[in-house]
Amino acid sequence: MIHTTQASQLPTTIVNRWDPEYRDFVLSLPYEALTPPHQTGWSQDLRQAINSSTAGKGEPVPVGSTLSFDLGDFSILCFIPDDEVPPRGWPVFVYAHGGGLLFGDAKSEISFTTRICMGVKCAVVSVNYRLAPEYTFPSAYNDVWETLSWVRREGREKLNLDCSRIALGGYSSGATLVAAIVQQASLSEPPLRLIAQVLLMPSLDLTPSYDLETWSSSMKEYAEVPGLWTRDVLWARDMHTPSEAHRLDPKASPLTQSSSRAFKNMPPTWIGVAEMDALRSDGETYAKVLRDQGIQVELKVYDGMPQI
Repeated sequence: MIHTTQASQLPTTIVNRWDPEYRDFVLSLPYEALTPPHQTGWSQDLRQAINSSTAGKGEPVPVGSTLSFDLGDFSILCFIPDDEVPPRGWPVFVYAHGGGLLFGDAKSEISFTTRICMGVKCAVVSVNYRLAPEYTFPSAYNDVWETLSWVRREGREKLNLDCSRIALGGYSSGATLVAAIVQQASLSEPPLRLIAQVLLMPSLDLTPSYDLETWSSSMKEYAEVPGLWTRDVLWARDMHTPSEAHRLDPKASPLTQSSSRAFKNMPPTWIGVAEMDALRSDGETYAKVLRDQGIQVELKVYDGMPQI
């Protein structure tokens, strides 16, 4: 069903460029579902509505086992394949969900994480990191770092993990955390060796202000694309990283990293960006930075797609 009122209010210059399948999906939604969060304003009800929405979410696939561990301030959710444990243990994919550091949890992207688990035959550790505005920078970063430390410290005993084969991945704001963690792993003494990082539609620079002159080219071009407005990015940023000084910290804005050591031991990297996403420039710029540092990078642009 196409909601004609909604269709008439969406910018045709954007809608006509969308992937046809995605366009039909969006136009089947009530217009209210596309109200940008920065216009709605923060509330626990908004978080509950977003977290409980099933729009566009696929079903998880069966895995061998699912285990949860309480790490004190936060928890992790672990998916283990339904297969024989490899002689060296399961390779590991530590995953950070998206949601602007305001929304989501370890189950938010369970369709994706369970498919990674079964398709790659690896253990997936999804981080239920603390959210803003209750917990601001660097809480979420610290939780992902502690998860990596826990995997290396206890993963073999608790989950039969091969801690010599750890990859990290994240979506949107989760990719922010992952990019920062991978930099810190490279900076550590001795460096923490990882086998890959996967950055899906990453947000990597929190320094732009509300002045359009500070915006990247994609922030300007796709400022009001349903799914993620540029002002949604800034609105969420103001809550999870309220300090302007903290926004300059590479742990919050990986694109501000100035130390070459942060890239010296970095693993091969896969970056996926959406053509019509306000954050597209972040991913493309970071791909260039990594290539200039000699890192193996694959950049994938999803044509006709916004942030989803």
